[in-house]
Amino acid sequence: MPHTPRKKKDSFSSRSIKSIGQKELLICVVLCLVMQLSFLNYGHFIFMADGQLRWVSLLLSLVPGFGVLLFIAIFVRPLISLATVTFMLSAVNIANDKKNSLVGEPVCWNDIHAINNLEIIVKYLDLRTGLFFLAAVFFLIFCFLKLKAKRQTKKERLFILAGSVSLLLLSSVPYFGATGNNFSEYVSYKLQAYDARYVYWDWKQNVLLNGLPQHLLQTSRRLMPDMPSNEEKDQFERLSSEPKGVHLRPRKILFILCEACWHDDKNFHALFEPLKEKGFRQVRAVSPVYGGSTVNASFEILTGLPSNNVLSGVIYQEYASFISERALTLPRYLKREGYKTVAIHNYYKKFWNRQKIMPKFGFDTFIGLEDMEYTGHDAVPSDALAFDAAYKQLLLAGEDPVFMFITTVYTHGPYLEKNDLGEGDYRSRLGKTLEQFREFSDKVTRAYPDALIILAGDHKPGLTRYLLAQGVFKRDDFERVGTRDDSFLFSDRQSLDSRGDVPIYIRHSDEQRLDAFIRQADAKPFYCFSQLLNDDYTGVQLPAYNFSRTLCKNSEEPQLPLQEHRKQYPGWLYYLSLFE
Repeated sequence: MPHTPRKKKDSFSSRSIKSIGQKELLICVVLCLVMQLSFLNYGHFIFMADGQLRWVSLLLSLVPGFGVLLFIAIFVRPLISLATVTFMLSAVNIANDKKNSLVGEPVCWNDIHAINNLEIIVKYLDLRTGLFFLAAVFFLIFCFLKLKAKRQTKKERLFILAGSVSLLLLSSVPYFGATGNNFSEYVSYKLQAYDARYVYWDWKQNVLLNGLPQHLLQTSRRLMPDMPSNEEKDQFERLSSEPKGVHLRPRKILFILCEACWHDDKNFHALFEPLKEKGFRQVRAVSPVYGGSTVNASFEILTGLPSNNVLSGVIYQEYASFISERALTLPRYLKREGYKTVAIHNYYKKFWNRQKIMPKFGFDTFIGLEDMEYTGHDAVPSDALAFDAAYKQLLLAGEDPVFMFITTVYTHGPYLEKNDLGEGDYRSRLGKTLEQFREFSDKVTRAYPDALIILAGDHKPGLTRYLLAQGVFKRDDFERVGTRDDSFLFSDRQSLDSRGDVPIYIRHSDEQRLDAFIRQADAKPFYCFSQLLNDDYTGVQLPAYNFSRTLCKNSEEPQLPLQEHRKQYPGWLYYLSLFE
């Protein structure tokens, strides 16, 4: 009987790939590569450095997409998996574009994970973006219903799963390099050698170096200051026990952080002139944010610490669960001096986790939109609600000392356009808020003539096209310009002082005292403004203020650039002030 040669057995891997559709999977992998490279290029990823391809950073930026592609392909056809990954990356890049353009910060993990900011985020969706998302969702549903899944055995699924898990583990390497143990130090050292480290102190630069997918993974972990040494604890203790100065504090101290309330010598200046007629004096200051993320401005005022230094991202959102119930802040120290401390915001308490942060910062009372019996349906409620609630609290306190921190919202973007780049809508809303503030301040000063009242713009309005057209910004201030406010990308070349420049208006009955303060405080960052205000008016021994006294005062020596100035504040000061 003739011998029949045994058919050569295919290898397991080739059988598996063929059974799930070798050509289809290969095509999807190639298309996924092209799609991801396109997104990296659009996001200005740095492919080359010193004439060499940054292949480690490039690989680490690509593997999350491939890992998700294979994982979804376990359950559906590769084409459906590719469509899903493309939709996910498109959505993240659109969100990153809008956030970057409107507030100058890239999207992070908590922007996707947290849902407490959803109400205001949806207001930034334009018609084109909404239609894109709607079409993409219907396309994915159609694919799931019409494209039949390939049959796969258990072993075949395990084969694909092994590839997916391997890629996802590889994509997590930079995350492991930021976990604070011995293994982490080794990984971090290796990543730094390949220029693939996590640049936690500058998220914009981190996206350029590591790509957006990798950035999202890295920001899923909160960066915390290092544990202080005994020597650093002793230094902090000395700051805490410095002798008290003698201060005559105003019994009513009202700080109004006014949403996007801004002007310069050429734009919107006339709207603020009536404040001067009421006795308000102007000083300029430097906000840490542009167009949004108001709570980082609040953080600097209430703590006397820079928001862009040891910590990263939107601090109230990123660190709400980590901040101590006994955080050392201005309102907590004023509370110790007998002041009733009240925070007021005419928007939902949960927005930016204010409902968690305000009690931790030492406020006795936090009044939000839910407490104002608001029955309207406006996207952003009138600021009269905040001012009315504030005046009621003052009347309830009688002659008792009060520190009040009011954050307005009515002038929040986006702004409606009528062939004017949004100027008209912003001007109208700003004028209404300032008129309501004047009426409020009149009532306060009649009832309490010695009240200290401060109105501070939290940041510039997100009218980027208008500000560029008016010469406030220059073309060189941007890496990318566009036809919409949310299509601009600020350049690292732009001066942070210029981007953050905002007006602050102050009224107090003691003109001589106010003159001295204005001479010291003009053009200072918010955290220094807070410290100098304490020296002249609030007079508490907050350790952060005591530490920064020499950093913030005027001197004949040249001032450090803002980024370098922020770095003078050490991690132990943050740790012992906020997390101990």
